[in-house]
Amino acid sequence: MNQRTDAPRVLLLGSESGFCFHAFKALLDSRVAMAGVLIASGSGEGVSRPVIRGSIPLSQPGSVADLAAREGIVTIRCEHTREAWARELAHEMAPDAVLVACLPERLDEFWITLSPAGCFNLHPSLLPAYRGPAPLFWQLKDGVENTGISVHRVEARMDAGPILMQEAHAIDSEDNLATLNAMLAAAGARAFARALGDIVSGKARFIPQDEAKASAHPWPKDEDFALDANWRARHAYRFVSATAGLGRPYSMETEGGALSIERVLDFDPKGTLERAFTTAGGVLTIRFAQGTMRAVGKQVIGDS
Repeated sequence: MNQRTDAPRVLLLGSESGFCFHAFKALLDSRVAMAGVLIASGSGEGVSRPVIRGSIPLSQPGSVADLAAREGIVTIRCEHTREAWARELAHEMAPDAVLVACLPERLDEFWITLSPAGCFNLHPSLLPAYRGPAPLFWQLKDGVENTGISVHRVEARMDAGPILMQEAHAIDSEDNLATLNAMLAAAGARAFARALGDIVSGKARFIPQDEAKASAHPWPKDEDFALDANWRARHAYRFVSATAGLGRPYSMETEGGALSIERVLDFDPKGTLERAFTTAGGVLTIRFAQGTMRAVGKQVIGDS
């Protein structure tokens, strides 16, 4: 077990997800003393997360509960954090600080004020940009080249609390939601572990978020998986390949008609095409503002 009785004790709030698993593993590797782990299934009252096949984030490399059991760490498994028995157990744990990593619901005042040092959240964007429950999806949708992880204090407003630290990370061409979540969760948890002593002692410094630069996005709907012909082909390819595990259909409106895209094959950043797209044997070659992309799919309306 990683416990040290002389160290600040942290209660981790999360879910059975890749993001939470990697954050938890990084805390253990950093020798953080754990008061316990709460795993919410996201299927109870007060949960704002819709059902999405595969969920966000993707890729669960192992069970958070199993990892806690191997380390001898008490685990609370509940549908949602409003359950009275879960609150009672958390209160008995008396954590010095609370850390949130991919919890499928918003927290109320009980959890925000549970520990003396406060409640903190790992958010995979450079706040105040991309607040909300699916920040990596929207960053990939917007074609940004760099993302990051923010550790911030939890307040009543979602993702609006003052920032403890941030780390920027480039998005590689082969990255997807799973790899990005793994990298960012671990980086954020390690940064939180380094600052934990200052957090508990009251020496940590926080930077208020600039509301003038804030942006927020909801959970993605089917229409949010549409591609834009004004994008670069590299942008379209990376967006589809990185988010394909969500199981949503991709669509695209072109001058030649509407397209339905199942998966992408490759792209040519210097490719040209006289028409909006061509199709042969179930393979589409699509023209973008810069370059072309090949994908498995079909035309659904209009003439090519």
